[in-house]
Amino acid sequence: MTPRQRELARHALGLPNKARRSYRNRFYAGGQHAEWRAMEAAGLAEADTTPAGTGMTWFWLTRAGAEAALEPGERLCPEDFPPPPRPRDARGRYAALPASPPLTPEHQP
Repeated sequence: MTPRQRELARHALGLPNKARRSYRNRFYAGGQHAEWRAMEAAGLAEADTTPAGTGMTWFWLTRAGAEAALEPGERLCPEDFPPPPRPRDARGRYAALPASPPLTPEHQP
C-alpha cells in the first residue's frame, strides 16, 4: 500500500479519531481513482458503481486493506469488520478451541 493509498484508506475508515477505532468503511468518489482501482486489484478494496450513470463509485476496504491502514494501537469497528465465524465440525457443532499455552512463572497466581 502506497502512502497515498494508506491516506485514502484511513479516510474511508474515519481515522484518525480520539477513540482510535474505525467508525465507517466507505469512500464515495467521482471520476478516475487510480489509487482505489490499484487497491481493488490487489484485493485491499472492493467497488460498486451505483446508481448507474452518475459517474460515482462506492469503494470500501476489505479486512486486509483495513488492517494495512491501521496505526499501532488502533482497531477496527466490529460492526464493519466482524470476527470470522468459529469453525464447525462435520456434525455442525463448534469445533474445539485450541488449548491455551501454559502460564509462565511470572503469570501464575
